[in-house]
Amino acid sequence: MDYSFGAWVKRRRKALDLTRQELAKQIGCSPSLIFKIESDERRPSRQMAELLAEKLEIPADQHSLFLKTARQEKSVDALDAIPPLSPLASSPEEEAVSPPKPTHSHLPVSPTPLFGREHELDLIPRQLLEPACRMLTLTGPGGIGKTRLAIEVGRALEPRFADGVYFISLAGVGAPESIPPAVADALGLGFSGPADLIVQLGNFLHDRETLLIFDNMEHLLDGGELLGQILQGTHRVKMIVTSREQLRLQWEWLFEVQGLPLPEENDSHAFESNSAIQLFVQRAQQASQDFSLETEDPSAIVKICRMVGGLPLAIELAASWARILSVREIAQELEKSLDFLETRKLDMPQRHRSIKTVFDHSWKLLTDDERDLLMKLSVFQGGFTRESAVAVTGASLFLLSSLVDKSLLRHSKNPDRYDLHELVRGYASTHLQNAPAAEEDVSLKYAVHYADWIQSLEWEFKSPHQTQTSQIIRADTCHWHCTWRWAVDRQRLDLLRRMIPTLSWYFEVNGYYDEAISAFKSAVDHFRAYGAPATLKTAEERSAFAFLLDSLGWFEFRKGNVEAAIPLLQESLDIAREQDDPEVMYYIHGNWGYLCLFTGEIEEARRLTTES
Repeated sequence: MDYSFGAWVKRRRKALDLTRQELAKQIGCSPSLIFKIESDERRPSRQMAELLAEKLEIPADQHSLFLKTARQEKSVDALDAIPPLSPLASSPEEEAVSPPKPTHSHLPVSPTPLFGREHELDLIPRQLLEPACRMLTLTGPGGIGKTRLAIEVGRALEPRFADGVYFISLAGVGAPESIPPAVADALGLGFSGPADLIVQLGNFLHDRETLLIFDNMEHLLDGGELLGQILQGTHRVKMIVTSREQLRLQWEWLFEVQGLPLPEENDSHAFESNSAIQLFVQRAQQASQDFSLETEDPSAIVKICRMVGGLPLAIELAASWARILSVREIAQELEKSLDFLETRKLDMPQRHRSIKTVFDHSWKLLTDDERDLLMKLSVFQGGFTRESAVAVTGASLFLLSSLVDKSLLRHSKNPDRYDLHELVRGYASTHLQNAPAAEEDVSLKYAVHYADWIQSLEWEFKSPHQTQTSQIIRADTCHWHCTWRWAVDRQRLDLLRRMIPTLSWYFEVNGYYDEAISAFKSAVDHFRAYGAPATLKTAEERSAFAFLLDSLGWFEFRKGNVEAAIPLLQESLDIAREQDDPEVMYYIHGNWGYLCLFTGEIEEARRLTTES
């Protein structure tokens, strides 16, 4: 034989039409380990060789020969005795890494391989494909890996859903009524007319064989009924939902996501087969090019994985410190802060430590400037650009980069945005809340920044770029939602007025009438509770309130609620006339004109339109 053991394994794998990723998944290791075995950089352990023999379909009477060859107890020439499966693919010199077959997918692309989860990837698809199961909720604490698992399940099920698998991120959705637009955006569906959005979704999905993945539902539990209505109006739609809490719906089936399997303390094969350790090692190698198992303490890695209970996020954050700390030092830092009195598990006392422990240690190792920036960045409840970070927090590129390096801030190049993991954001937000003056200052800067940004987009809706502008606003839904709520709570009518024209265009061209009514009505109701308009002190405030009334009245009219629209538009007109505000009068007269045209008052419509 003129080739090596690794080359033989590679040819056998290819004869079985298996990719490295597929073989790695079957065995329970990383694709990089298969690559090293096939490149003769590593020899498999006995346990790994036994798994390879099974998955490479080595005849039972040849298992012993294969194991001895793998462990270098026999020459590779002995493998000639194993009969080939078929004409073996290619010569051993030839495998470059073949590009994946091109497929059209609606799922996010993950930048790193999934470690472990073989059990879940077997159970969840089988459960979801049961005829009785149409909604499967993956529950578990934050950082447990629900999102990634849902995406991989969706990817595995793409061949089973003829009309596609779609991912709907709800992390930046601020209210239940914004769920239908988020679904429509994922499906590429445009709403039209006054019909209920759920009805329109049901009509579109009625006979389609589609899987919808709703991610991060825990803050929108009141919107669970909307998902049930979608299922009720369709026949072959199924759903995966990720949430920290169950939705408590009759449709719902539950699957609790656990941490990664923990290594045994004295397991000599753990580094080849345990997914928690593989995850730590891969992330540590990403953090430091000098990281090597040959110079680190293996037992310390086992200890870290056990201390954090196999929680993927905690493992990743711990591994990120490999850039400046040894594995033993990381383990020592974690051990100092663990409160053993919190442990309730007698057999595994260190499994279920709070993720806050990891964040507390990360926080202590930051500089004062890094802490201050991370604290202020928690005001962003979704992804943001560097320009926004600079405007709101005064962040420097150096400090942003530093937080990225420490795995506390994430950065993507396409699009060029930053974001905080929800657990990190929540932790930093707690510190911000403990500094009221800083919280009020950064919240004001945040609101002013996004109100000005929304205002700057108004004229884009009067150009051929309406669709592109809608996409831009939709990408930052969480920010204008937060800004709107903050301005309402603080009674900042000046900020609301800046946003009204652009948002009205946005709601109108996309048919988001329910979302418009919800936003404008919440503001009107809030100010009425404080006695508006009588209690408003300045002409500017009264004009802005009239603008709110007009906008609410317009979208009630567009929704078909004419009786609700008329008094709102009349009140807005009465207030605006007293203030003599040309911009507000322009919008009010235009909206009144359309209403009069609808009710048959042609002359009045002509007069109002002319005045507008």
